[in-house]
Parts: sequence; structure tokens; C-alpha cells
Amino acid sequence: MDNEQKNIIWSDTARNPRLFLIDARALIPMAIWALHICWMTLYVALAGVFLFSALERFNISPMCAFRIIKTKMIGAKRPVSDRVIYLRRSRN
Repeated sequence: MDNEQKNIIWSDTARNPRLFLIDARALIPMAIWALHICWMTLYVALAGVFLFSALERFNISPMCAFRIIKTKMIGAKRPVSDRVIYLRRSRN
């Protein structure tokens, strides 16, 4: 083993993939544009890259952003579908 392979740390595998300065997950809209090339999809793809880059700037992952949007749309409290299950959960 050379010296470079000895310095690899397993915790580095949890880092997000990057392409130069941009998070690689932010480039997914550009892949969609590559499948259907027209001006409208280019604008949508650039807006998606800008949105994901802004989320990364504020240290919000895309999945966390989707959860925040879902919570804002639906509400923080879940509706009770079965009262018996609700009462059983509330006793504990």
C-alpha cells in the first residue's frame, strides 16, 4: 500500500459527491435537460441547479427541504384515522 491509500478515512465516504464547486445532486436537473434538449427545459434545469445550490448554501439537504415543504403543506399534526390506535399510543 502506498502512502495515499493509508490516509483514506472511512468517514470520508459519507460526504456528498461534488463536481468542482457544485454538489453533484444539484446537477440532476441538467441530466434531465440532456434527455430533452429545448430552451424551456434548460431554464427549468438552471432554476433547479440554482435552487439546490441555494439549499446547500444554507446547509439544507434536498430530502430535508422536501420534508419542510410537506410539513408546510399538510401541517405538523397527523390526522387520526383510527381512534383506538390513537388512544393506545397516547397511554404510553
